[in-house]
Order: sequence, then C-alpha cells, then structure tokens
Amino acid sequence: GKQARGLTLRARAEICIALGEAAELDGRFDLARWIYASALNACDPHVDEQLYARAALRSLLNASRLGDGKILAGIAGVLEKVPAREQTPRMACLGAVARGLERFLKEDYDAARRGFEAAMGAAWESHDADTEALAHHLLAQAWSRLGKLARAREHAEAAVQAAKLAGSWVLQRRLEIEAAMYRLRAGMTAEGLADARRLVGEVRKTGFARFESMAWTKIARGILIDRASASALLSRSEGLLPESHLDRGYVRALRTALARRQGNGIAADVRVTKELVALVALAGK
Repeated sequence: GKQARGLTLRARAEICIALGEAAELDGRFDLARWIYASALNACDPHVDEQLYARAALRSLLNASRLGDGKILAGIAGVLEKVPAREQTPRMACLGAVARGLERFLKEDYDAARRGFEAAMGAAWESHDADTEALAHHLLAQAWSRLGKLARAREHAEAAVQAAKLAGSWVLQRRLEIEAAMYRLRAGMTAEGLADARRLVGEVRKTGFARFESMAWTKIARGILIDRASASALLSRSEGLLPESHLDRGYVRALRTALARRQGNGIAADVRVTKELVALVALAGK
C-alpha cells in the first residue's frame, strides 16, 4: 500500500485481485467488494481486457455471495444493451454471468443455467481459461440445483482442468474440493476419500480458517450417507466460523437436517471405513 504510487496499474490490479480473494477466504465479503472495485479502477478494458474480466468476474461472484441481486441485474442490463458489433466475447460473458447469477439468487435455476451456458460459449470464444473455469463452476451449481448431479459433476471436473491452465492456486483448490464433493456424492470410494483428505490438508496449511471451513462443509456434503462422519466434519466447519459469518447458518441447517436422518446407508467396505476414520481424525485435530 505504501508503494502503490510506484506500481504500474496492472500490478495494482493484480495485487487487488489477490487481496480480494484473500478477503473472501477470510469471510470478509464486504471488504472484498471494495478491493475488487479498486482492481477494476486500476484496469482499462481497452488496454487489458483479460485482466479487467478477471477482476469483474470475481466482483460479480462476490456480489452474488452478498445477495446483491439489484447490482447484478443492473450490470446485466447495461451490458445487454451494448450493440452486438461493439461487444467483445469477454464483455458478453460478463453480462451473461451477471444475468445468470441474478436468476440464481431468485432460484430460477433453469434461467440461470441458460445464462451460464451463454457465458461458457463466450469464454470458449475468448480462449480464457480463468473465465472458462468459473463458467463450468457456475454450470455445476445450476445443474446441481436442478437435480442433475451427473451433469453437475461433469462441469465440476471440467472446471478443475480449466483452472489448472489459469494458473491460480486458490481457484484450482476451490474447484478441486467441489469436484471431490461431487465424486463422493456419486459413490464413496477409498480413493475419493483419500483425495478429499489431501485437499483439506493443503487448505489447512494456508492458515485461512474460513477456507478450511468451506472445505469441510463441501466434503461433508459428499459423505452425507454416513451420518456420524458427516456430522463430525460439519461440527469442525462450524467451529472455524465466527458467529457473524454468512456460512454459519447454512452449516447449522445442514447439521439439523442430518440429525433428522435415520441410520447410516454406508456399505461395509474396510478401505472406505479406514479412510473415513482418517478423515474424521483430521477434522478433530
């Protein structure tokens, strides 16, 4: 911050994007809003459209997290009015993402899916791995809400592959955790559980308690069939969150729903049991 005037605008934008991601990982979404706005102010879409799109996409996702449907609708409306001859694929993608997120907040998941599919088409046209990864991620969420878990898993796996090309460690790990959740929901295996445990271990090393909480919640959703193990992971997740955190209510709701379940539906597999015990042990440390 003290050396900001000596930095190029591109460097300022890159730093703000990184700080915004860090603020989100720490659960400080209001702070992230202003940091992403600073990143956008440091970007000129006519000079470096790719960097501008990176900052804008994260700003839109953060607005969705905060429930700012009016802002999303406003941005979508502005970008949708730009004449087609003046609109680049990245600008079209931003408008489609904004509209998709606005519909998602209204629980109109089919309309959200259509918006995210339009964003995916624009991402392919712009050959932008970062945008493609996020578009796949959003499509996975939309298909999941529509009850199409196989389609959701396909997009979650594709999001990971795109994130590897984008070069963001944080984005890649977040999407890997989501993909691990879908794999476990499709069927618990010893390999899937071991991979989930590895990912949570990597996230724990970052020191972001809220990031670790998100990881535990995702993995718990993947193993809900084993009520006792999932409950232990959710307990760990809730313990990592402050009382004011937006995710705390969601974790509590999951724990309440889990407590109403009757018994466990897990098959008697020695290797799976061993990995579950190791996962629960890690959550207890």
